[in-house]
Amino acid sequence: MIDLVTEKYHIDAVPVILGGDFNNGPNSEIYHYMQEEFGNDNVSLRSAFDIYKQFNNESRIIQSQDYGPEYEPGHTTVTSRRCWTIDYIWYDSNTTTVKSLLKIPEEEELRNENINWYEGKDIQEDLQKTGIPNSVWGSDHVPIVAIFELK
Repeated sequence: MIDLVTEKYHIDAVPVILGGDFNNGPNSEIYHYMQEEFGNDNVSLRSAFDIYKQFNNESRIIQSQDYGPEYEPGHTTVTSRRCWTIDYIWYDSNTTTVKSLLKIPEEEELRNENINWYEGKDIQEDLQKTGIPNSVWGSDHVPIVAIFELK
């Protein structure tokens, strides 16, 4: 698609932003593929949230130039079975920069539910956790939002 657009409109670079539920963590082969192999010679994809742990949501300042899978948020989904990051917004770092990120709620906030779904069931103790969706959060994924600026 990228090659088709650049060829048809005779331009060198097309801003690319691609988001979704990739069902894989930051250390997975899918993450590596998106970061290293997706696109073409003119596209260099990065995850918008690969600076999340460096980003100060109050001051809107990136505290360090470090980035990578280890700086992804701790979770984008929190269920009774797991708490991990599987949702991403990929962008072309050659044509776009991240200006702001939506703060992701803490795990404790997402698990804060007064209903014990496991009560009366024979469920092992380490799986007796609440998560999302619940009465506050309507999906098993938290919303991720990034604001970009074109270069």
